[in-house]
Amino acid sequence: MLSLRDTDSVRQLLAPLHRAVAPPDALRVLDALDGARALRLRSVADLYELVKRGLETRVALDTPNYVELLRGVDSEGSNRKWPHERSLQAYVHLRIREILALSEQHRADIIHREVHEAAGADRPDFVLVRVQAVTDPSVSLELPIEVKWSHNSKECVSALTEQLGRRYVVEKNRTHGLYVVGFTGGGKSKMHRDPGLLAAALDADRASFEAEHGVRLGAVMIPCVGSDS
Repeated sequence: MLSLRDTDSVRQLLAPLHRAVAPPDALRVLDALDGARALRLRSVADLYELVKRGLETRVALDTPNYVELLRGVDSEGSNRKWPHERSLQAYVHLRIREILALSEQHRADIIHREVHEAAGADRPDFVLVRVQAVTDPSVSLELPIEVKWSHNSKECVSALTEQLGRRYVVEKNRTHGLYVVGFTGGGKSKMHRDPGLLAAALDADRASFEAEHGVRLGAVMIPCVGSDS
């Protein structure tokens, strides 16, 4: 049976087609080749891998074509200032539904954090993905996702472990979480303006937290750089 790892092999096979025609999406090829059964979710680890891979490939690759949807354009055609992070949350929410639809998880439900859990004093940009396990429909698989703009200099790095890792994974007795950063090229420090430095900082914090708590955190950076960013 084909698995999520087979997407890399499919992409390699399709690579020569790039020069002649637009190749089909690798996840759609897997779906046609019995990938639908392979992509059906049996554990939180399956859900984590599916959503993370979809964000890293489909979403990260084509988001630059849709920056205007996230940022907005004024009456003169110029990009507006970056909106609240809930705009990015809504975009990620929509794209995850697309990823889950490709795996034929039609019973999937995505719930905003303030609806599903007590929000407390703050309302962080949080999406909770819940699907029913294939092996046992009575079991819900939960994957928390924290969303931040890269120019949020105060919390962009620390929220990976302090919000997502500690509050929404460890304290809720979950095992996996995803952190999505919309990279805008702005921010007060060089690290927040350099995707390589920012990715390195996130990876270092992630590795340290995982080693200490025995959980799995993933960080995905989505390029959202506009023409005048």
